Amino acid sequence: MKPFLLLSAFVAGMFFVAFQISAATPYVSQTSPSPTPPYSTPDTAAHTIQEAVDVAGDGDRVLVAAGDYGLANQISVTNAILLQGASGPSQTFLTALTNHIWCLGISNSLAVVDGLSLRNTYDPYPGGLSGGALLACNPALVSIPASSAIFSGDCPALRAASSQ
Repeated sequence: MKPFLLLSAFVAGMFFVAFQISAATPYVSQTSPSPTPPYSTPDTAAHTIQEAVDVAGDGDRVLVAAGDYGLANQISVTNAILLQGASGPSQTFLTALTNHIWCLGISNSLAVVDGLSLRNTYDPYPGGLSGGALLACNPALVSIPASSAIFSGDCPALRAASSQ
């Protein structure tokens, strides 16, 4: 029985290492000189977050350079990815530019968002409920700084960044 457990642990460990090695990092930068899929270097980074999210697969990390990313449409996250602001939430902003859109629509319960500030320029609702994220999953592992977030209801939940 003991050799079976050791073999199982070894196989599981190798699977984890292979999964980590195969993970890609699509980059996003509004100043990339030559955006080219699969956006695998800062020089070939996507200009929009949605472009990089679209090429990312489960286990990939989409790394977003510092800046203010104005959104006319919601970013849809359907894969189990890490969407991460490279310089943290004080330097990386998603700003809803039109009414009635969320910055993020997340439908995969394994997706993680970290290091981004979500905000809006148009707030038709008292309390700042537009401009955040719509989570259509259960449970959602979404990291939004608590100091700038409003949490409302159970999943499917609305988590919205406060108006800035």
